[in-house]
Amino acid sequence: MKKNILKINTINHFISSWSINDEDLDEIMDYFNSSHENHTPGFFKAGLIDKTKKDCIELSIKPKDVDEKKLNFFFNYLNKIKNCYTDYIEQWSYPQNNSQKIYIGSIKIEKYLLSGHQKEYQCDRNDIHSSHKSLSWITFLNNTKKLEGCMNFKNFDYSIQPKKGLTLMWPSDWTHLNNHDVVKTQDKLIIRGNIQFTEN
Repeated sequence: MKKNILKINTINHFISSWSINDEDLDEIMDYFNSSHENHTPGFFKAGLIDKTKKDCIELSIKPKDVDEKKLNFFFNYLNKIKNCYTDYIEQWSYPQNNSQKIYIGSIKIEKYLLSGHQKEYQCDRNDIHSSHKSLSWITFLNNTKKLEGCMNFKNFDYSIQPKKGLTLMWPSDWTHLNNHDVVKTQDKLIIRGNIQFTEN
């Protein structure tokens, strides 16, 4: 894991970045591609499917599935996310509650086919049902061509080009509204999830 320095005009943007170079990412993509019977259309929020707002296919994985199915490559990857979290709380002096456990919630692998996108801005903590989410994270599973399929943080006027292994972590709140530009010439794959206060 190699820490990256982001060039954002605002000092307190609370976004951290790392590069993960690992063969586990290839196994994650292979797992997604071999699990097509469990793919679902990507939903924007609260189970709402609206391809004008978000157009992708996704696969949800619960942490207990990683143990039960002995998916070691996921276990290895999630250990790296844990290391990123440890570095994040040191970097930003993120408050820790020693009396409460922190969990990694359900994981989603998303594939944006040609013309796929998430045009509307969203955040992961936006109602009482998502109030347990604290931090969001994402890893890009492949590269995209320049200025294609970029991830944009609205309130910081900041865009990031997908690069395989590039991992980001940020607060799950409205302050970090984000979207994904259209992919025009190739597919884009990401894996994402949350650090949260409850197991489910």
